[in-house]
Amino acid sequence: MSPRTKITILSVFLLLLGLPAIYVALTWQVAAPFTFRYLERGEPQKSLFTPSGSSPSTPLVPIFLEAQNTSSRPVHLGGVELRARSGGPRQLVYTMWGGPPIPPQGTARVQVLVDPATAQRVTREDFEVSYRAFSKTKEKTKDIFYKLKSMAPSLLHRDADPFTSAKDEFVTPLIIDPAHQE
Repeated sequence: MSPRTKITILSVFLLLLGLPAIYVALTWQVAAPFTFRYLERGEPQKSLFTPSGSSPSTPLVPIFLEAQNTSSRPVHLGGVELRARSGGPRQLVYTMWGGPPIPPQGTARVQVLVDPATAQRVTREDFEVSYRAFSKTKEKTKDIFYKLKSMAPSLLHRDADPFTSAKDEFVTPLIIDPAHQE
């Protein structure tokens, strides 16, 4: 085989190998993909989870938010925390979201459970939403990684999560329509 043919075959091989790598590199991270808008407050309910500073017997109030994906790609929404912008304690108890990725420019209804005192303050004070977001590429890679990890011998398991990164955590102000403000 001539050297020219070898170089051509190698070039085509590297190109075919490089295209998926470039795709993954370009779609791995998303930059602050969500905005959150207050929708309504639900009725108090008992829960297994308790916010910081509350007793386990305190009923929790669901706060419904609309999460809008402002990016041009589908994005998975992770944990959501609702907290006062004044730097108060985090008020997250549990986020009712574990669904499919939110499509580009799409919306999803998210429920956050908070203590009754915080539920009263949400429409009167400035709150912010802290959340985690993952690109579809990263989420698929995580799924494959954890399936392979579950099949591997226990000697190969490590406690560290290679997919946890501060780059996946974002903070945005909670948008409250004038009709909801008290």
